[in-house]
Order: sequence, then C-alpha cells, then structure tokens
Amino acid sequence: LEARLARLNDLLARLVGRAKVPIRALVGSGLVEQPWTRGIDLAAWARIAPSITINAYHGLAEDVTRTLRGFRAVAPRADLVVGLNATSPTTPNEASLQAQTEAALAQRPVELSYYHYGLLGLDRLAWIGRATRHEAVLGD
Repeated sequence: LEARLARLNDLLARLVGRAKVPIRALVGSGLVEQPWTRGIDLAAWARIAPSITINAYHGLAEDVTRTLRGFRAVAPRADLVVGLNATSPTTPNEASLQAQTEAALAQRPVELSYYHYGLLGLDRLAWIGRATRHEAVLGD
C-alpha cells in the first residue's frame, strides 16, 4: 500500500512538474471516504496539484456535505473544484440540485462542475443557471 501511494504521488508530481498547463487531480465519487483503496493520498495530492476536483455525485445534499467535509478535514486549504451530477436519477429535481449546489458552495470551492454539462437538456441547464445565481453564490 505504501509503495502504491508513493508511486502515484510521484507520478502526479512528475505530471505537475512537466505539464505546460495546470494539472487538476481528480478524485472520483465515493473515494474521499477510503481513497487508499485506489492508491490516493489526499493530503499529498493536495500539496502536489494546483487544485483537486472532488466528484460528489450524490443525490442528497447531506452526502455532498459529508464528502466535502471529509476532504477539507485532510486538505483544508486546497483549491477545491466540486463536481456535481445534474443527471437523472442522481438528481431527480431542481430542489435537489439547488441543495447539492448550496452544500458544495459551503466548502468554498474555486469552481463548480456539473456532469454531464454537454449532454444535459435545456431544463437542467436552466436549473444550473438558477442554482448558481442563488444568493449563496452572490454572498447576500
């Protein structure tokens, strides 16, 4: 396990060091709770990469909060990008997307990303528009 973690940390460091563009490390949905099962050292990745994307593809805002708090406990100052799943059945309605967005914003991400933005219908794109214009985003 230590060798696996070290190897992936080294690989990420090499990519960050040699890339001509900023590298964003990605941690898939469900991996924050037990990242070591995939060879991920969250604390090290947060030190190595300019930013970390955490895919919080949960239908419930409480689960988004739990996942992101878990990450913040390990990497409180990391530049966090939060991925949310705006597709059905994960997000069944606009209220669910709004709640997930608010939960994500509470963790002060530098960016939000919605899956699968390029294939969403106009109704769900409108949900994203309204969720990101909410007063939580505007700081009111």
